[in-house]
Amino acid sequence: TNIDYNEQGLTGTVPTELGQFTEARSLNLGLNQLTGAIPTEIGQMRKLTTGGDGFFWANKLTGTIPTELGMLGQMGEEFYLSSNLFSGAVPTQLGQLVQMSSSFYLHSFSGAVPTQLGQLSQMSSWFALHYNSFSSTVPTQLGQLVQMSSRFYLHSNSFSGAVPTQLGQLSQMSSWFALHYNSFSSTVPTQLGQLVQMSSSFNLHSNSFSSMVPTQLGQLEKMTHAFQLMSNNFCGDVPTEVQALSSGVTEYWRVTPGNLFGEVCVDPSTAAPTVEPTTAAPTISSKPTSLPTMAPTTSLPTTAPTTTPVPSAPPTPEPTPLCGPGKFLNTSSHECEGCASGRVSEGGVG
Repeated sequence: TNIDYNEQGLTGTVPTELGQFTEARSLNLGLNQLTGAIPTEIGQMRKLTTGGDGFFWANKLTGTIPTELGMLGQMGEEFYLSSNLFSGAVPTQLGQLVQMSSSFYLHSFSGAVPTQLGQLSQMSSWFALHYNSFSSTVPTQLGQLVQMSSRFYLHSNSFSGAVPTQLGQLSQMSSWFALHYNSFSSTVPTQLGQLVQMSSSFNLHSNSFSSMVPTQLGQLEKMTHAFQLMSNNFCGDVPTEVQALSSGVTEYWRVTPGNLFGEVCVDPSTAAPTVEPTTAAPTISSKPTSLPTMAPTTSLPTTAPTTTPVPSAPPTPEPTPLCGPGKFLNTSSHECEGCASGRVSEGGVG
């Protein structure tokens, strides 16, 4: 049984009743206007072998992917979840689709790529994880997809860190090895020189790769189209082995623009770390170590200033009492006494 409603103008949600078609071999609901989430009941259609060139492609479906889709263990091709409005992480259960050989499409997802996708070891073409918001690093387990020959799409995401050396095991790749438009850093693994069957579209451009281009990339001698390393941080010189490939690449030889060729490469393991100056925070003591300096004040004189003494007024003499005749004034007692022989009073002889 084939269920094919491709490009039929369907609207509304995906019917849960589809899960009752347990004998169906193909399900194609692509290019419609379906909304809502994929019902978990789809996981009951365990005899599906193909998405019939559509599956759920190009609708307006939202939400997360039901883990039950991992129960479609006989799916071999056309697993299209692209061009929708899905969100969230990719279920690890999709790693159970071990019969997949081509056209595994995931779009609009975020988070990390499940390591379990490395179990899809029968994949040969169109392993398409491009145009998502995947972050973190690429799982080393993707190096197990050793049957891949074309369309290994990891481009246009937010991958960072180093490219796994295990990707050098994809030695049957001949076209479209696409890691561009990410945030990969560090050096390019020398193991990518093992992709000796590559003839077109070797794309590492628009990342943050640094150091020198590996001379081993010169082993990709079958390259004829699109060898692109531009817009990175490569330094030093283009190895002669790599430059020799330019004679065979007739279109899109893009290596030098946007790189640092001609500049000396600095080994990050030996470079002295750059210490940014920091402003030390002031140390605040619980108690002040000294009293604050106050504005100077005029010291009081230690001795009284010397002044010119004001002359004392002469004492006012007491009035001298007058004594009668025959008496004199005794200056000790200030009394008048009778005159003795030989004394003279104010008035004459006493």
